[in-house]
Amino acid sequence: MLAAGWIRDAGYRVVVDGPVESAVRAQLGEPNGDAEATRFAMVFTAARILDDPNTNARSIKPAIEAMRFALADAEGDGGANDAAAVMDAIRDAARGGDGSAVGNAA
Repeated sequence: MLAAGWIRDAGYRVVVDGPVESAVRAQLGEPNGDAEATRFAMVFTAARILDDPNTNARSIKPAIEAMRFALADAEGDGGANDAAAVMDAIRDAARGGDGSAVGNAA
């Protein structure tokens, strides 16, 4: 802990993806072109907000809306990104990787 404090004081920062951002990055893969890279950056930023809900409580709804817009835009351009798969990966990450929820057949 002492060494980590010194590293931070020296201006270095280690960024570790949270579970939501990791799931999104795994689902999206590498962007094809600048337009898709811009969309991915928006989605990754929104995922970072969702990874820290206590700090970013006021930003969660706008982050989700921005993420949905960027994913729908990517699909509209014929991108290979499946918005439903990305949202499922986020839900799975929020559940701790337990997999999809069980549907109620009733």
